[in-house]
Amino acid sequence: MTSRIFFDASALFAAAYSPTGAARELLRLGLDGSVKLITNQIAIEEAERNLTRKAPEGVAIVRALLEALPIDVYSAPEPDEIETLLPLIVAKDAPILAGALACRADYLATFDKQHLIGIDITSLSTHLVIATPGDILNRIRS
Repeated sequence: MTSRIFFDASALFAAAYSPTGAARELLRLGLDGSVKLITNQIAIEEAERNLTRKAPEGVAIVRALLEALPIDVYSAPEPDEIETLLPLIVAKDAPILAGALACRADYLATFDKQHLIGIDITSLSTHLVIATPGDILNRIRS
């Protein structure tokens, strides 16, 4: 079964910024159909905002990657989907987690160790794994 990988803003940022990193390698795997690439509009907008501030040349790269790759871009989650997650996660990251859950992702690729990696989502009865792109790459290759 093909793994479904949801990219948050930090993973999109890394994919645009580093051509040799694990985030970009996950995108390459999506290109050849080894994995299913997913994100949502909120993650894209946040990645573009962060790239504009920190690495402006990356905005064009992330846009080109999104156009060239077979990546499913979902709309923002519904407010009730976000609200149910607020006891588990900070409000700014709830739309990302809600997006990953709504599209039935197997993995949520992120570098957010403060708010996403390590949060307890066992109450959600989901198989979603929240990890860095490198950790996800290691898991799917093993």
